[in-house]
Amino acid sequence: MESERLLHPIIGQKGVDTQNEVVKEEKRQRVDNQPYGSFQAEIMKRAYTEHPYQWTPIGSMADLDAAEEKDYVNFYKKFYVPNNACLSIAGDLDIKETKTMIAAYFSEIPKGAEIVRPSIVEPAKTAQVRDTIYDNIQLPGVMMAFHSPALGTDDAYAMDMLSMILSQGSSSRLNKRIVEEEQKAVYVGAFPFPLEDPGIFIALSIANSGVQPDEVET
Repeated sequence: MESERLLHPIIGQKGVDTQNEVVKEEKRQRVDNQPYGSFQAEIMKRAYTEHPYQWTPIGSMADLDAAEEKDYVNFYKKFYVPNNACLSIAGDLDIKETKTMIAAYFSEIPKGAEIVRPSIVEPAKTAQVRDTIYDNIQLPGVMMAFHSPALGTDDAYAMDMLSMILSQGSSSRLNKRIVEEEQKAVYVGAFPFPLEDPGIFIALSIANSGVQPDEVET
């Protein structure tokens, strides 16, 4: 199936329209109609001004409406190629036989053109960026983001460990203090959003009823 998908893809307008609607519905469910669902998009477009990370992968409805069949075809031809893919096989298999089958099914697939990755470097933030987003929610949320090291660097692993100490589990520091002891928030979390280029580290909370956002921020 994977070999056929790479060798003889059928990309037609009917399939494009169907999948386009699937993505739109996913965006409605997970972002547009989800309480606090817009926080990632709102953070990214403020955290990045030059780098493509300023756009979230699912895109906008305007992007989806504007996409044409040729866009999908060109994207496929550029990125769905052996030099931009990994073949992973798991199970109770015979290694020699499996390699023979791989050669039979995949060796004919032509290599694609060199894929040039974005070389844009996001300028360092020299000042705090603050904003208030009004949404259809019951309790105010406080979201903070800090630029963080790229995925795979030593410091990225340190940030991952930090997130565990701060917010993983009921005994984590933020949960014990802000949720249980001070009862300023009904939820608090901190987690890295590591990316190939430097990403962001997010801390977020949902304020308790009657608690002002600046109290949670402090």
